[in-house]
Amino acid sequence: MTTPTPKQIQSLFDYLNTSLTAFHTVSATEKLLKTAGFKEFSEKEIWETPANTAGYVIRNHSGILAFRVGSHPAEGFRIVAAHTDSPSLKIKWAGAHTVNGFLQLPVEVYGGPILSTWLDKPLTIAGRYVSMKDGKVCQKLVQSSPNQATIPNLAIHMNHKINNGFSYNPQTHLTAFCGDTTVQELLASMQVHDPDAIQEGRLECFLADSSQAALLGQKQDWLQSPRLDNLASCYAAATALVQSTEDTAHTKVIFLSDNEEVGNLSAAGAASNFLRDTLTRLIPESTHPQQFFLCALAKSQMLSEDAAHATHPSYPESCDSNYPCLLNSGPVVKENGKLRYATNAESQASFQALCKNAKIPLQSFIMRSDLPCGTTIGPVTSAKLGIPTVDIGIPMWSMHSARETAGIHDLFSLQQATQLFLEKERYA
Repeated sequence: MTTPTPKQIQSLFDYLNTSLTAFHTVSATEKLLKTAGFKEFSEKEIWETPANTAGYVIRNHSGILAFRVGSHPAEGFRIVAAHTDSPSLKIKWAGAHTVNGFLQLPVEVYGGPILSTWLDKPLTIAGRYVSMKDGKVCQKLVQSSPNQATIPNLAIHMNHKINNGFSYNPQTHLTAFCGDTTVQELLASMQVHDPDAIQEGRLECFLADSSQAALLGQKQDWLQSPRLDNLASCYAAATALVQSTEDTAHTKVIFLSDNEEVGNLSAAGAASNFLRDTLTRLIPESTHPQQFFLCALAKSQMLSEDAAHATHPSYPESCDSNYPCLLNSGPVVKENGKLRYATNAESQASFQALCKNAKIPLQSFIMRSDLPCGTTIGPVTSAKLGIPTVDIGIPMWSMHSARETAGIHDLFSLQQATQLFLEKERYA
């Protein structure tokens, strides 16, 4: 079990509390990388990446790929993949209107959140504002005050059956209330002074839980925070790469893609060419560049890191009792017969051995055979690149809730395992 220091916990909390949207997550990750000396590269330029080059590239301000080039790139890549987005509620700005003196913001559902968990709590508005300046597209992160909005429930006296199960209508029941203000005043408070931004679709914002990350439990060893799926994996991947200063023959890569929660089909998503195209730039010129690249892929390995389901003590029937997953008992290796996860016997062999030698505990998860299974970016990236992939993650309760709960020791065990994986030389 890996026990974090107070400094490590504070670093994690800073990352979680500032990563309100995918755009903010990329910004927080970029800050970690820049502090460690990583240089930004542009997809619009030719790259020079000799051995030990530490760099990163950003696409759509919502996906980021970072790397440390090895001394012999022909030895392939060690890739850690995660996603920057989380289930949430996206604001439909054009529908903003005032009712009974209060500004209301309609939303649409992004991904698969547990809708009831978004009601009756303080919410902030966060996202990006895009403008044109001197013929160039400029992007700026925006955020309202922490307690700007709320989505109120209807009183039980007027909805007597709510505790028997209630289906929230996203169009009518999830409107956010912002108080006695106007759209113009709200935007001005977010430093957006552009009357055409809404009409022209240049303001892309989501609601976000305003509450901060916290440690819970008698031993303060549970972590509760918004967006743990999948910020926990993003943080583990980014810090593992930053701390992995050991020289290797292979190239180390982290790929934090966007839009996993809605199917990966975007320019910055795992189904795009972002990862493959960037990997080709990290291979030196040769007489047979295509074959050189394919040989490197054949020597590569990948970890797909995403949230895992912890066994819920109040709902034991929801999990297969042969595969219990407990908080603070180690990261979880996930398998699925329908290939919703990319793990198979061959892909996980060396990773299991790596963790065993380092005394990092691992758990196993397979979904009940009579329940559908979620998925990750693992199958997508593995299929596109042909790289053996292991799907892993930390177990958590209330996945896709506005606040999720995980074990703090599991997260830092995941970080340790990720760093060892990035540093591990190729196996036969």
